[in-house]
Amino acid sequence: MSLQVELDRKNLLRNTVILNLVMAVVYTLLGHLARIMSIPPGNVTAFWPASGLALALMLCFGYRLWPGLLCGNIAANLPAFFDPSSSASIGTTSLVGLGIGVGDVLQTVTACYGIHRYIERPFKGFFKTGSLGWFLVICSISHTLSPSFGVSALYFGGLISPENFLYTWITWYTGDLLGALYVSVFVMDLIGKKSLVGWSKSGVLGLIVIPAISYYLVTADRNLFFLIFLFPFVVFFTVSYRGLYVSTLNIGIVFASIGALIGSIEDPKFFNERLMAMESFMFVLFLINNIILAFINERESLRKELDEVALLSMQNSKLAALGEMAGGVAHEVKNPLAIIEGHARIAKRLLIKDADSQGKVLERLTKIQDMVRRIDKIIHGMKSLTHSSVGEEASVFRADQLVEDIKSISAERLKTLHIEFVVDARHDLQIYGNRIQISQVVLNLLNNAVDAMVDHEVESGRILLKMMASDGGISIDVINSGPKIPVDIVERVFDPFFTTKEVGHGTGMGLSISQRIMSNHGGRLTLVPNTEETTFRMTLPGPPRTKTSA
Repeated sequence: MSLQVELDRKNLLRNTVILNLVMAVVYTLLGHLARIMSIPPGNVTAFWPASGLALALMLCFGYRLWPGLLCGNIAANLPAFFDPSSSASIGTTSLVGLGIGVGDVLQTVTACYGIHRYIERPFKGFFKTGSLGWFLVICSISHTLSPSFGVSALYFGGLISPENFLYTWITWYTGDLLGALYVSVFVMDLIGKKSLVGWSKSGVLGLIVIPAISYYLVTADRNLFFLIFLFPFVVFFTVSYRGLYVSTLNIGIVFASIGALIGSIEDPKFFNERLMAMESFMFVLFLINNIILAFINERESLRKELDEVALLSMQNSKLAALGEMAGGVAHEVKNPLAIIEGHARIAKRLLIKDADSQGKVLERLTKIQDMVRRIDKIIHGMKSLTHSSVGEEASVFRADQLVEDIKSISAERLKTLHIEFVVDARHDLQIYGNRIQISQVVLNLLNNAVDAMVDHEVESGRILLKMMASDGGISIDVINSGPKIPVDIVERVFDPFFTTKEVGHGTGMGLSISQRIMSNHGGRLTLVPNTEETTFRMTLPGPPRTKTSA
């Protein structure tokens, strides 16, 4: 055990060293890239992507990456103001670099703590509407630390004047915040393996064209108002592609716009105004994109939860049906067992009394075999009802197999309630689909019909199961002689959680789940209007045609 613990400790140490090296190297490279857009006098940049990288990696791999972050930050920033002219200047500028690095580490650690504290499962549910609000608040507050430490270090190191303190702090803050917002999302999409949707040609074209347009608008007219016309394209792109496409596009627009602004404007005052306007534009762009993504993610999450609820409700409805028929099944199995026991007793007596009674014994054994088959059908029906159909593939089966599934489960209940069950179908009629799920839909319609007859005390009720070929597929009608569905609720019968049954006697999910099952099969479940008797119709397509070579 001690040897295994020692090996685990060594592996952890090795992985930590490797991750810190990766953090330091990548942070340094991104820092040098961002310094191309640095602005005098403090040489701070309007967009610092390394802050987003540090945030995402620390969220993923933990606080143990702080040494790599500190080293990477010093290596990225120190060359901008390092003065080797004297030992005093070397010491002063080195302390400035250390102060900037410490501020960046505290900023990233604080942001990570806040995100883990207030956002549940940041990598899986990072951008829901509530999480997005927390993310913006946490980053906005925590990212005051690095500019506060950094600009103070520059000021006390004599690298900026008092009149430039506020402007440098604001530029540093907005650059760090934009980097954290944009790049952390990109890295988290990358780590989360949110694919580029198959590298769509139109998507890749958008990644090139939209940033190019933003670059042109900034360099041509120097009027940032025209960047508003980018929003419809960005919104369409966000809804269409999502994932890495969107985060890549955002970073492309940021680099193109800020790079164009810095390269084309010489007047410092005019430049400062336009820079603030540009960063405001980037913040609004981030908000629009990620609010859209948040609503899309919430809708997909809700749809997934509804699917899980539907599957659970389907399984519960199966168990409820199983409970309802338990007494009937016990009676159904008890009778054949009694018959088996009687025939076996008679066969044994015949063998003892008369050695030549082979024919009579064979007859008794044949009846025993028939009863065993009957029990097997009942048990098979119960197994089919309770078996989960998730992952089952569609296949071709006959109409008589579907009828057998239904009869094995419902025959005794129908018999006890004196409800006639009639089948109108060719036994060799072919059905294509998931046999368990289709049986569940028919059984649900049949149980609803039985419940309606029992609730309204219908005497001598009748249910007709009618199947016929229709338009290359099949049509299955479940027709009952019970009470008609009131006109005022016809439009609501397929709504989730709608039920006319008493509380505790129905979930209101049966027809909704059945309709979804049919939709997943490429078919439909409808209530046929203007019929003498209540009729639900299932339509299913035929099996897909296999392509034959010419």
